[in-house]
Amino acid sequence: MIKESPKKHPPDQKHESGMALPMVILFLLVASLAVPVVLMLTQQESKYSVRAKHQTVAYQVASGGVERTIWKLKESTDFWDLIIASGSLTGYNNDQTYQDINLDNGLYRVKISSVTADEFHILVNGKDTRANEYRAVQASIRRTQVVAPLHGYEIGKSTTVPFKITTHWGSIIDTSQLMLSSAELNQYYPLKYSASLIDKSAGVYSARDLSPDNPNTDDEEYYAYNNVYPLPTPDMDYYRGEADLQGNYFSSNKTYKNVSDATPQIRFIDGNCTIQGKNSFLKGLLFVVGDLTIKGNRNPGVGVYSVLPPSDAYAHYQKNAPSRKNNTVSGTYPYNIGEYGPDSLDQDEYPGDGGLNTVKNFTFSGSGSCASCEATGRTPAFQGLIYVTGNLSGGSGNPQVIHGALVLAKGATTSTGWFEVFYDETISIKTTTQGIYTSSWEETNPTPF
Repeated sequence: MIKESPKKHPPDQKHESGMALPMVILFLLVASLAVPVVLMLTQQESKYSVRAKHQTVAYQVASGGVERTIWKLKESTDFWDLIIASGSLTGYNNDQTYQDINLDNGLYRVKISSVTADEFHILVNGKDTRANEYRAVQASIRRTQVVAPLHGYEIGKSTTVPFKITTHWGSIIDTSQLMLSSAELNQYYPLKYSASLIDKSAGVYSARDLSPDNPNTDDEEYYAYNNVYPLPTPDMDYYRGEADLQGNYFSSNKTYKNVSDATPQIRFIDGNCTIQGKNSFLKGLLFVVGDLTIKGNRNPGVGVYSVLPPSDAYAHYQKNAPSRKNNTVSGTYPYNIGEYGPDSLDQDEYPGDGGLNTVKNFTFSGSGSCASCEATGRTPAFQGLIYVTGNLSGGSGNPQVIHGALVLAKGATTSTGWFEVFYDETISIKTTTQGIYTSSWEETNPTPF
């Protein structure tokens, strides 16, 4: 027997229509509650957006104020020196309100304070006057006096002869690209900074960095594609005059043979300069607008003295130390033969090494002192600053020792010879424009005005 399917009855239309009305009422109720909330949130978002806009203006004004202040300090060394002498500079001591960045509604005030003779803090409070919103920016800046034992442009690249130089106690800084063109230059010390690549054409170690892509440092020995200190710009007219007053200005070539200074001198040569002779030991500042040649062996008794390296000299031997030069296997203390590694508990791993992160007196004795730290021990031919615009060359054989700093101007070249430079951090010169390096930049809590 076939059973019939139960008949399906049509839905109860009255029941459904009865349910629709409460749903509509519920929807209207929810909507009536939600609309004010949405409106409130929209208003708050709009308020926050407006405030953020005003805060952005205040921040832009503060940042622009820092830039303007840096450019002010770059105009002359006199401003910097005045702050050191008096502690403040009129207009930059929270004593003046400026409106030269956002002319409509941006104000700012500047406070410059000195940390050391070569480091300042710049604090700028910016204000958006439409809403009284404040933001503040603080920057730490350093003036670029003489910040390295070797500072130049395209070091090692502008010559077909390998530039043989050993530097101690300070950085090698190149404002273009650095070429490690000799075994002496291509060591895992000291710290090296370059505005571009760091390549090599000699030595056992590889090129450091040939691409601007990160990473551009090993955080131990090199920093490529870096915001480096610019080259110092000596006030040449000033130093011509000072040298002339001391009887040390020469408008053509000059040779110093067996000249030994009792006190520092300012020398300026508009021509080529030669320093030679076993008894030559010059001190002070030497500006050569031409070629410089230093040659000859010093008598062991000339230029003998002791000096304490800069307190942070150890920082330049954090990948390797001279006592392990040319070693190619990374090791750990105590180091085995053939291993390289950073400054350790041992002394005399570099000139003036007093142990881990410690320095001690180093003597230029002329007797081959500190052979373990690869210092020749030869006495200096020059103590102070040498600034060269032409070609730098040295005699054959042993290195020419400089205690101070060597600055190779843009366009300067190097050729024959070997130099050994020990950094003196106390050197300071007068410049035409103030080279300034920004070491930090951060937002800080604002002070309303």
